[in-house]
Amino acid sequence: MLLNLLIGVVPIALLCLFVYRRDAARPERPLHLLLTFLVGALLALPAFFIEEHLERLGAATATTFVPYTLYMFLGVALVEEGLKYAAVIAYPFRRAFFDEPLDGIVYCVFAAMGFATFETVYYATMLPWEAMAVRAGLAVPAHAAFAMIAGYFLGRARVEPDGGNRTRLIALGLLWSVVAHGLYDWFIFNPYAEWLMLLAVVVLVVCWGVALRLTANSSQQGTYRGTVSTSSARPSR
Repeated sequence: MLLNLLIGVVPIALLCLFVYRRDAARPERPLHLLLTFLVGALLALPAFFIEEHLERLGAATATTFVPYTLYMFLGVALVEEGLKYAAVIAYPFRRAFFDEPLDGIVYCVFAAMGFATFETVYYATMLPWEAMAVRAGLAVPAHAAFAMIAGYFLGRARVEPDGGNRTRLIALGLLWSVVAHGLYDWFIFNPYAEWLMLLAVVVLVVCWGVALRLTANSSQQGTYRGTVSTSSARPSR
């Protein structure tokens, strides 16, 4: 089990470090990041129970196209991405220290890595080390990529002065992360043909390309302190 935990935790730590270094100009306080990480891990628990309940109802064993697709996109992707998104909205999103577009990506990744840590601890007791290595190389980076896509829109929404457009951006962040996650899971768990699993890797590579591009765009947008409500203003870091 110790080997499995090590295999699973190392990429999580590296991905947290990777996104933290992207924010080197105005890094977030470690305490804020740790709390977001812990909220993400905590919200993995209801995701586990929801998915377990759906499995007991037989949703996870569906093989016909529509039930299988609905389960992957709504029963898995929407549940997991929605809860990871909720972790960021619940804690850092409305705080004064969340004051630039890149913060959305940073906090979403830390919440997702908290979520992934919960899963890692759970699967470490069940899977052989080879399966854990595959999971560490695919599922953990997938969580990060989906979070970066969601975080781009959430970061824009935080500094958006127009309330209506802010709601639209928040919805888009959730939508695109669910679409990306649903596509990835649809291919990797598909009951139809083994070769279709390779398309999950393609989805992951494309998502990482998009995520890196969005992260670069957010980095170039700088800080928007003027859009943060003065009633909540305080030292941002």
